[in-house]
Amino acid sequence: MKFRWRLLLSVGVCFSCVYTLTFLTSVIQYNRRLKLGPLNQTLRDLHYEGGPKSPAVVSPTGSYLEDFLLSRVQLAEAHNLTLQALQGDELCQEVAANPASFWISQPQPGNHYNSSFTADVDHARMTKALNCRGQWLPEYLKTPPVAAMFDFEKEYLSDPPLIDAKSVSSSLHSTAVLLNTSSKFHVGDTIRIKVVIKDGYGRRKTKGGDEIRAWIRDLDHDSKLSAHVTDFSNGTYLITSILPWQGRLKVFVELAYPREYFTALLTSHLLIKAYQQSIGGFFNTQASEGTPCYNTPVLPGYGPSQICNVTSSNGAPWYCGRPAKPELSCKDYKFTRLVDNHMAPPMLESEMAVLKMKGGGLIASKSNMVIDVAEKMTDAKTKLVRLASNVPCSQVSARATWEQNEPTGYFYKSEWQSLLCQTKRGYDVACRQNTEILLVGDSNARAHYYTLASRSRCDHVIKAGHEKWHKPLMCAIRKNNFTLKWFPHSQPFRTSTAEWVDPLHDLIPSSLAIDNIPSTGRHIVILGHYLHFVGLHLSAYAEQMVAIRDALSRAFKRNPNVVAIILGPHVLIKDSSYRLGDSLRGFIITIQRTMFKDLRDQVFYFPVSDLSIAVINREIHPAFETRKQINRYLVGLVCDRLATKKY
Repeated sequence: MKFRWRLLLSVGVCFSCVYTLTFLTSVIQYNRRLKLGPLNQTLRDLHYEGGPKSPAVVSPTGSYLEDFLLSRVQLAEAHNLTLQALQGDELCQEVAANPASFWISQPQPGNHYNSSFTADVDHARMTKALNCRGQWLPEYLKTPPVAAMFDFEKEYLSDPPLIDAKSVSSSLHSTAVLLNTSSKFHVGDTIRIKVVIKDGYGRRKTKGGDEIRAWIRDLDHDSKLSAHVTDFSNGTYLITSILPWQGRLKVFVELAYPREYFTALLTSHLLIKAYQQSIGGFFNTQASEGTPCYNTPVLPGYGPSQICNVTSSNGAPWYCGRPAKPELSCKDYKFTRLVDNHMAPPMLESEMAVLKMKGGGLIASKSNMVIDVAEKMTDAKTKLVRLASNVPCSQVSARATWEQNEPTGYFYKSEWQSLLCQTKRGYDVACRQNTEILLVGDSNARAHYYTLASRSRCDHVIKAGHEKWHKPLMCAIRKNNFTLKWFPHSQPFRTSTAEWVDPLHDLIPSSLAIDNIPSTGRHIVILGHYLHFVGLHLSAYAEQMVAIRDALSRAFKRNPNVVAIILGPHVLIKDSSYRLGDSLRGFIITIQRTMFKDLRDQVFYFPVSDLSIAVINREIHPAFETRKQINRYLVGLVCDRLATKKY
């Protein structure tokens, strides 16, 4: 295996060099130790069958899913969806004539390749093909990405295709009304608001499944919190929130996504498997070639016998098309690259209009949503002006973090206050001695790495070469035996459209990073996996969580001084959110809670949604001040615990 010696030789701290070299060497041996069953075995872990009656994520389907996809392909053909974008475009007409040829490297006449090194040509050809809507292959579209479907898919896919855009849930026609009979509120009271969802005609909806968000802001200073939403599955919703501080507050209610949005989005994922196309680069001294890659062996233009299973190097299911050139084999999988264009699903115009909607809309209120919250007299002499927990975070159990009531906390004058526990000043001192903090995940995990590095003032050992750095990072305080690391998770990972990236060395399987934690020493693992998965069928996310869960189980048995925290997904405001946004947030939370049901006494959970809704986060990467508040709670939760040896 080829190592990046120049990077390692630049390391000034000797023990860091040894660790990094040891870690990368272990990638070679990972195939021997990795015990991942077939794709369907991973999904069987999510079934009701043979397991506890916990909230199910996946249920068996029989032929239901196949029949559903077949009906959607027939619908696309009936509406000529594959032909609408082809008229007058010579390239697209060529794609329509032979769509499979744009996915598979093509020989020249005489069955000889113009060049043996075609990886860049293959990438360019697939990029052009995605400009056309005619690259769809019926067999590919009607083949399910996995053999079972999520329960939430079955719920939304029970709806017929959207024909009339005005029948979609509408924030303009929906209403919110305050249910509290008294106009007087005190600190600690609960506000209750009823929301009735109507469509564009003003007709009341009879199903739930819309995403409603609500938050409360102080009109005089920077204090805010989110609210809990209960879906009654009949078009009505109940918003509840405790009122944790004294002040003049205003309530906001938003229809973030209508039910029809989720139906269209989940349908599109089943049809096209992924919006963002990843290309696998197969290279050796004789040839090169690029082929499509997904988390499922269902690939456009490739049959079951034409698939390379590269799961062993990825840590979770990952498949690429087998190279057509005889000089190349599956063992030559070396690089990855993104296609600049996105896959366009064969959806009806009304469905695409819903998917392309520009954010949610505030729901009008029939009540005055500005309320005055007064102090509360707890006895004759004591006034309660703000709710605060007096329980140290180091004494809170891991299970309690999974079972918090919403809202789980609030911002008071710009500082996050957990309703579960209290973070002390100097919350991270214990972590700076004889401790390794390992962040594994995406660029938001990387952002937390930088925040922690700045606070700890550690010496950067492995530095980023540029802003969008997708390789491991490391800093340390040698005299304190303190180490901080970030490892970008493995595929699916949005890398680069401009150049080939080495996934075998740059992207580290999260399960492998956890498996490399030794049996001694104190280790904190912070897991942040989110936005790189939202453009694919959610089986990709579930499979990653299974691999991580199993690795954590092994780590806890191996080392009692391992503490792990999972970050929940955050909200963000983004156009075209169906390709990269927060619309799958609720489903991801469902998967997290189901996957880690049996580890809730050992793994901590931070529901970032509450915090991000409160600040009305709009960014893929939340602002520094927001990250700082997340960091303060995360590290305070575990560092004091390390100091008092309570795991």
